[in-house]
Amino acid sequence: MINSKKHKLLLVLAVMISFFSCKKEDKIPPKSAPVILELDTLDSPKEYLIVKVSNIKEIRGELRIAVYNNKSDFDTKENPVVYSQVPVTQNTFEVKYENLPPSANYAITVHHDANMNGKIDTNIFGIPKEGFCFSNNAMGSFGPPSYEDCKFEIKKGTYVIQDLKLIFF
Repeated sequence: MINSKKHKLLLVLAVMISFFSCKKEDKIPPKSAPVILELDTLDSPKEYLIVKVSNIKEIRGELRIAVYNNKSDFDTKENPVVYSQVPVTQNTFEVKYENLPPSANYAITVHHDANMNGKIDTNIFGIPKEGFCFSNNAMGSFGPPSYEDCKFEIKKGTYVIQDLKLIFF
């Protein structure tokens, strides 16, 4: 039988080694605020969201992007208002979402499903093996960030740019 304290110590040590063995540029990007710009109503009469994703390591698989408009759905990863599967053909991507209702809060999850198995692959400690990120480049401690840390608002007459960087451990 495994000693519980020894098991916990090994788990913490493995997580620390995994984190500190990452290259500096692969570590968690700083949290960032979305860019909110006013629309010229003659050129673009409706609000929209642009999701830019960078730091894609492998040109294979697909990006799975989900946009949620409430905490419950974000926490359960169910019922996104928008969901996209975009084939990865380059190291950076930009996706535009139109027809999202203004004056609402949203939160984004992005997962690089490199092997296209429909899930985030993890190691034996539950640490993701594939790239991922969240709106505002938010990051949680030992798990995903909260909806509060990820949420942003699309105001009437504006568009929002979320410039996100995939994280790898």
